[in-house]
Amino acid sequence: MRGKKEILRDRLLNFPDVKKVAFSSTVFGQIEGLNSQEIDGRNINFASIWVDPDFIDLYNLQLIEGRVFSKELKSDINSTVLLNQAAVKKFDVKDPYQIEIRVPGGRAKVVGIVKDFNFKSLHTGIEPMAIVYLPGQGAFANIKLSGNNVTQTLKIIGETWNELAPGFPFIYHFLDSSFDSLYKKDEQMGKAITWFSLIAIAIALIGIFGVSAFLSESRVKEIGIRKINGAKIRDILLLLNKDIVKSIIVAFLIACPLSWYAMSKWLENFAYKTDISLWIFFASGIIASLIAILTVTLQSWSFAARNPVDALRHE
Repeated sequence: MRGKKEILRDRLLNFPDVKKVAFSSTVFGQIEGLNSQEIDGRNINFASIWVDPDFIDLYNLQLIEGRVFSKELKSDINSTVLLNQAAVKKFDVKDPYQIEIRVPGGRAKVVGIVKDFNFKSLHTGIEPMAIVYLPGQGAFANIKLSGNNVTQTLKIIGETWNELAPGFPFIYHFLDSSFDSLYKKDEQMGKAITWFSLIAIAIALIGIFGVSAFLSESRVKEIGIRKINGAKIRDILLLLNKDIVKSIIVAFLIACPLSWYAMSKWLENFAYKTDISLWIFFASGIIASLIAILTVTLQSWSFAARNPVDALRHE
């Protein structure tokens, strides 16, 4: 396909549901590693991607100043580069247009600056990037579709590919799937935490149920005496819940700092993250308390409602 890129582009653009086609050395979501180059006496690392002029328009990269690559200027090929804002900040020179980026066979001058955009996982911040006009290195075809008749359009693209490059498989993926794969570990960890939390809650409920049953059984005589002296079911339930609530408060005070620490450490893996709000902990404590109280109340109701005479006779 190396000598048939323009043919592929022209053929695909004839189909109404293919909006734009551009070639690049890699694709967003798969840019790994950083280039290293001496700039103004300092060795600086930055990402790079080699593209053709249509790449800028296809991804709607926003030009802040300068100009983009020109198809009309043959001198632009392999000699011009765009920097993102992070690169300009990283290079820290008075005039970024005097910077030359090393490219295969020579050096490329900066002709424009584009607005920062995320091209990797949100685990990392926006890294400095150089976008080089070098269409010959375009190993990937970036194709923008209208979103209509996707299945039929993919079939047509596949047929066009097979016609131009028979014997070579037509392999494709959607850009959103590339970015989705960057967060698979986070999704898996989220599912694991959910299941372990449900198991922990179930075990805790069984424990609370057992403790409340034991406390109720061991205080049958006391409950009977209190009822004879005029205590109501509500008073008995409050008595039986009191010890459980104390235990929950102690557990809450232990769990909060540990949870906050664990969540803070996990969020450190992201360059962009939310703040941990205190209301989450309070809400969790209130919900846990309500569940525990409901469990104890359901278990203790039969003891609280028992005839005190039967309770004393049982003792």
